[in-house]
Amino acid sequence: MAIFDEIDVELGKICADNCQVKLDECLEFCDDPSCTSRCQGTWLDCLAACPCYSGCPDGCENCPNPICASPLHHLFIIDERMSEWNKGMHWNSYTEEVDFRNFAYQFNHGFDIEDTCYAMLNGEHWLIGGWFYPNAVAKVEDCKITRQSASLEYPFHGGMFGSCTAYNGKIWTCFDGKEGRANQCMTFDGVRQEIVAQETTRGHDWADIVVYENEFTNELITMGGCDGDGGDERECHGLTEIYDEEHGWVSHYGSNFPVHELTGHSLVSDPRGIVIITDTSYDNTVYRLDFIDNPNGEGFVYRWDTLGQLQEPAFYVSATNLLDAVFVGYNKLERITIGDREISSSIVYETGFDLRLDYAPMLIVDENFCK
Repeated sequence: MAIFDEIDVELGKICADNCQVKLDECLEFCDDPSCTSRCQGTWLDCLAACPCYSGCPDGCENCPNPICASPLHHLFIIDERMSEWNKGMHWNSYTEEVDFRNFAYQFNHGFDIEDTCYAMLNGEHWLIGGWFYPNAVAKVEDCKITRQSASLEYPFHGGMFGSCTAYNGKIWTCFDGKEGRANQCMTFDGVRQEIVAQETTRGHDWADIVVYENEFTNELITMGGCDGDGGDERECHGLTEIYDEEHGWVSHYGSNFPVHELTGHSLVSDPRGIVIITDTSYDNTVYRLDFIDNPNGEGFVYRWDTLGQLQEPAFYVSATNLLDAVFVGYNKLERITIGDREISSSIVYETGFDLRLDYAPMLIVDENFCK
């Protein structure tokens, strides 16, 4: 079987698993046969649209399913430790091999990546702000970091301070407590910043932000964090706030973190909802907030699951989704696969020295990136 056929089969499996998740969630709240029939009909339509199933019998060839849209199935990590050798770490999802490839960090008086914030926008890799140069804007291009002529009007610190993500065609930079904006977001379109008018109810410094998207919803979600960056103002919490363009920032009953405070964590999206990967303060426990469509009404029903713990301690957590797994780590790179109510994990790369991935940018790339 050709390698692209194997990839299509794997993508078809991921797609089918996602359809099954939606079916299970739909049936959980059914109490009559008509509801069950609706859930099963939606599941059959979802399954038919997956590569290698009846609607896409040739795999991803001419298949409109979004899961087939991108060849970006591999991981490339850059961080300050590897900058000493001008290297980045590439993980190949086809062969599961790691190699260190040449990468020009080009640190100088105008840029480096400590506490920068990474986001992919329109297929381009952006690095926004940072500890030393909080107004800086850069891209990863041709295996090097290139400072852009644009700059941020409002300084931004990522890492342990603010959070960023791409949402609706712009990069959102949010909750920079160091700049006294723990309740506020800005958008950046590649040229200029704009302030988002509505602020969150609580500050979310030392937290994270993620997009949760499916065929029914497209929302920004933040959880936990602190009202300020230090001193008497640093009051922390577990409040979840959800943003969409129609309603702005709102909170929902049942969605708040079940422990009083949540800080230093990472959020990643999952077909069922949002996965919360905590740091060593919470024993690196992995939780999930399930967003379950309410078949008897509008909106969601929320459910909390405790899924397990990371194998290796991780502080200043870096994490990203790739195919059907989440990659996370600090001193070692770990892959976790998220099941119904548990996780399984394996160490992807272990060396004689610590990687020290301090909020390291994790880029989703093609097989030949920087090769």
